Amino acid sequence: MRGGCLSRLILIAAIAENGLIGKNGQLPWHIPQDLKLFKSMTINQTVIMGRKTFESIGKALPHRKNIVVSKTLSPATGVSVFTELEKALAAARQYEGKIFIIGGAAIFTAALPIADELAISHIFGAYEGDTFFPSIDWRQWLCAEEQKYEDFTFKRYIRNKDGE
Repeated sequence: MRGGCLSRLILIAAIAENGLIGKNGQLPWHIPQDLKLFKSMTINQTVIMGRKTFESIGKALPHRKNIVVSKTLSPATGVSVFTELEKALAAARQYEGKIFIIGGAAIFTAALPIADELAISHIFGAYEGDTFFPSIDWRQWLCAEEQKYEDFTFKRYIRNKDGE
């Protein structure tokens, strides 16, 4: 435990060229390299997700502190449940390490204005689906890292303090 020091708040998502992030509660693509990247970044860290994202995963992600934001979810093994994002963040800040917001769309929308970083896998191509990442004002973000892969480009963005 770290006693309330502020941790980096990072939104991590895979986003298609048309802004899509989901279809029927699942990823609309299967890209193993992106899943490996997600795992390597979030392992031994805290992840915060909404109820629908938790239900689509089906269980707590191993080797992570799992926090779910939901007004209706019953407590589950390996998961802390909070009714509001602010309460979830307060709990997450009690732990060492980074805090990753892993979805879905409603949680991304709520956390985007207060995020320190974005960790985005820009998936090549447009896909069909029903869930989209919130609109981003790119003037508020600077690309700090870029890695190219076969099916996507990963970019890490940090908040541009001058762009606010």
